[in-house]
Amino acid sequence: MPACIQLHGGGAILLSHLVSTDYCCRLAVNLDCVMINVEFRNAPVKRTPGAFEDTVASIKYFHENAEKYGIDKDHISM
Repeated sequence: MPACIQLHGGGAILLSHLVSTDYCCRLAVNLDCVMINVEFRNAPVKRTPGAFEDTVASIKYFHENAEKYGIDKDHISM
């Protein structure tokens, strides 16, 4: 299945991936795709580039493990 990566926003300062979990579940059902809801380090715990590094690591992980999760690795988007 195709996959879509959801970044919760918050400027890497506030919020959590938990805020958008329900939204991701509804999108997955309506769009018939795998939703990847990324959690990343927020400031001030880890300043830039922490959030970026976590996001890149997530994309890499799901690309490398696409078969395990039923993801078409040629169709991963944000």
